[in-house]
Parts: sequence; structure tokens; C-alpha cells
Amino acid sequence: MNSQVPILAVRDLVKEYPGTVALAGVSIELRVGEVLGLIGENGAGKSTLLKILTGVEAPTSGKVLINGEIMHLRGVRDATAKGIGMVFQEQSVIPNLTIAENLFLGREAALTRFGVIRRSKRRRLALQALEPVGIDLDPNTVVEDLTFVQRQLIEIAKVLLIGQSSGQAPVVLLDEPTSVLEGDDLERLISLIEKLRQDSAVVFISHRLDEVLRISDRVYVLRDGEVVAECRPEGATEHDLHLLMVGAEHSDDYFGIERQRSDFGPVRLRVTDLLVKGMREPLSFELRGGEVVAFVGTEGSGTEAVARGVVGVSERSSGKIVIDGAPAAIRRPSDSAKLGIGYVPSERKTDGALLSLSLRENLTLAYLDEFATSHMVSRRRERAATKEWVERLSVKTPGIDVPMRSLSGGNQQKVVLAKWLLSNRLRVLVAETPSRGLDVGAKADVYEVIRDAADRGVGVMLLADTLEEAIGLANRIIVLRDGRQTAEIEAPASAKPVPVDLIEWMV
Repeated sequence: MNSQVPILAVRDLVKEYPGTVALAGVSIELRVGEVLGLIGENGAGKSTLLKILTGVEAPTSGKVLINGEIMHLRGVRDATAKGIGMVFQEQSVIPNLTIAENLFLGREAALTRFGVIRRSKRRRLALQALEPVGIDLDPNTVVEDLTFVQRQLIEIAKVLLIGQSSGQAPVVLLDEPTSVLEGDDLERLISLIEKLRQDSAVVFISHRLDEVLRISDRVYVLRDGEVVAECRPEGATEHDLHLLMVGAEHSDDYFGIERQRSDFGPVRLRVTDLLVKGMREPLSFELRGGEVVAFVGTEGSGTEAVARGVVGVSERSSGKIVIDGAPAAIRRPSDSAKLGIGYVPSERKTDGALLSLSLRENLTLAYLDEFATSHMVSRRRERAATKEWVERLSVKTPGIDVPMRSLSGGNQQKVVLAKWLLSNRLRVLVAETPSRGLDVGAKADVYEVIRDAADRGVGVMLLADTLEEAIGLANRIIVLRDGRQTAEIEAPASAKPVPVDLIEWMV
């Protein structure tokens, strides 16, 4: 293959939706052996570009070329036939299927003889597919029993299989693959990306600008549907990239530490001897009004188990929960919502939003009774509240009645957060990685809203996306390791700990 001919290129790509232009003449190119960084704020056009490259959407105008030939990708099958595969931020593996079944989903015909799938052949090919990504697991393992990192590697193995079946070097689209990874898990994935570049072409999308600079050979910056810059990592800094993304400086007080409260109200949430699946020892803690308490730990430490045990997503083996001094019977999330506990789950698309409903319907759903008059929902009041929060959180949308699925991932996350904050009944906010997948500007918006909630007397239980975020936002930090608490560290505005202070208790 001529290395001078891009394996993938788009020329003057335009995508228009009613009321908005998502892409306005984008041109990029990618060669085998190259890792291309693609960055931009939420709503800049990254998701739309990926949808076109994977055949989910058709461009309004412009060209997609593979090995120099113009292609009309009419669906995902067309894209995969040309060797284009995507590793999704929210992951596309099916939890109740095995590793082998996920790897060959949709390609069973190659494994079938006389109408019956040859399981021994599928197992053998699955083992071969797992070897390049460094997974030593039984292909008959059910995916829901795997860690997030292992599922991510299964996704990459699927994409590599796409390349093999197409007969050419695969084009691997990585959408925020490192968004929840830290430490050894992060280094493992970065090493795998370096290995992938030997025989593949990789598009790496991330809001972690340090990783973009570390991994990429070139970086394209999107803003408002246009490529505003192409740069080499060796000549750029994180600050440079941020300026290109947003076109403006951001505040030095990124986490709003100056607004951090030190005067708290009464105890909003008291948890005693909580024990749920994923924890080895009971946990007790308190959360006061206006206080932000962060829970941190490595993958599998039990932080998510604690949050889900509090809101009723996971069944408690033991434990008592008290809200504003009154015992709370929480068996399911609807019980906690009625008691004034808001829950922002880590998986927004599957757990936090109804994608077929409109932005307006999603935002007002949790407190629909507050918009009712004589048992009828007031659309006028709904629309007024929705417009207020769309403006407040800078949600990029052509209108408040568009389906949630039409928004970018980051803007969906803002709506999931806002639906709890629009009511004065909120007493406790349980937020699992509320800034995951957001660009630096959008994260700052979310941090400001968390500070606003604390000013209203809401107690915030935070599962942070990074240690820096936990330190910057929290008044106290509770560290978990292997399902048990190992430390509780104060984090006042005047004396913040540093990441190493937490890491020694995490590993």
C-alpha cells in the first residue's frame, strides 16, 4: 500500500440538521501507522463525524475516501466491510452474552455448518482474537462478569476482527477509551494503542489533553463544526489545545475552590453499616448540607457499590439510611427520588436518560408533579424551566423539543444532571463521574452547578472522574480499596491534599 495515500480521508464534509449545522466543511486524513488525535468541545462535531465514518449518518455533502476511493457508507455493515470499527465510550458489548458471542455477533455465518454454530471453532477463533489485546480469559466467560477495562479490551478485539474480515488494515475509532481509567489500567491501554499503530490507523478522541499530546502523531481541533487547527504534539501544550478548542482562556480556579463552603448545615444523609455486593466490610459515613464528600478508589474498589446501595440501585445486605433525621426505606431508585435524593449514574445513555424522549421531557421527568396544574402538565412552565437550565449549563441544542439521542454525549450528561437540580426538593445529590466525557469548558459548567447545589444546602456525594477533580471539589475524601474504607482525608480549600496522599491508600 502506498503510504502517501491516506487509508481514510474526508473532504469538505457537511452535515446539516433542522435548525443547526453540525459539520461545516470538515477535511481530515489518516494513514496506516498513525494515531490521529481529534479534540473539541461537546457539540463541536466529533460525534457527528464518527457517525458518518461508521455509516450511521449520511453527510449532506462532501466525500469519504478509503484508500483514495470515494465511498458511500449506507450503514454500519458498509463501514465494517471497509475495515472501519469503533470502540464506543459507553461500550457496545452485550452484558449477558459471552466474550466469544460478543466477538462474533453478526458474523455467525462464518461459524455455521448445516445451520448450527460450531462452538469449538468460535472458541478457537476467539482465543486468537484476544491474544493481540493481551486478555487471558475463557471465551465462554459472560461479559457482565468482566471489569470495565476488560470489556474495553473486548471492544478493541472486535474492531481488530473487523479489519481481518475486510482484508485491509483496520481503521480503529477510539471514543474516550481512557475516560474512567487510571494508573496501571491506563498505561496498559496506552501500550495497546502503541501496538495497534503497527498495523492499523487509529483515531483517538479524548478530553484528557495530556493523553492526546502523549499518544497522537497529529491533532485536529474541531470548533463549531469546523477544523480550526491541525498541530503536532511536540509543538503544543495542553493550554494551547484548550485555547484552540474554546477560543478563550479558562479561569485559574477551575474547580471553584474559592466557592468551597466551610460552614455546613445539619446532617442531610447518615449511612450506618452499609453493605452491598462489591463491598467486603460495612461502611458508615455522614454528609452535611452544603458539603461535598468524594469517594475514590481504583476499578473494583467499591465506590460505585456504595453509591448504588444508597440510592437503591443495588440491594443492601445490611445498613440503615437516615435523611434529615428520619429513617429512610429505600429499596429502589424511585424511593430515593421521592425522599429528595438525586442520582446521576455513570452510564447516562442506559441508566440516566430516555433517548427517545425530548430534551424537555427528560429534564422535567423527575419532578413532573411540580409542573402540573389540576392534574395536567403545564407545557408553558416546563418550557420555561427547560430554557433556563439549557442556558445555565450552555447545552448546545437546536431546540428543547429535539430527541435526547440527537445531542452529543456531553450535552446529554448536562441534562441528566440538571433534571435533579431544577427542584428545591433536592436534599442529597449522588453523582457518579458527572463530568465524564465532558470537555474542559463543560466540566467547568458542571463544577459551578455543584457549587450552586452546595450553596442551596444540598449534600453532594461525588464519585469523581479523576483524583484532581475529587481534591478540587471535595471537603472530605473517603478512600476505598478492595471493598473497604482505608482512609478519610480532609480537603479544606486552604489545605488541599495532593494525589499521592490518596494513592498510597488506594493501592
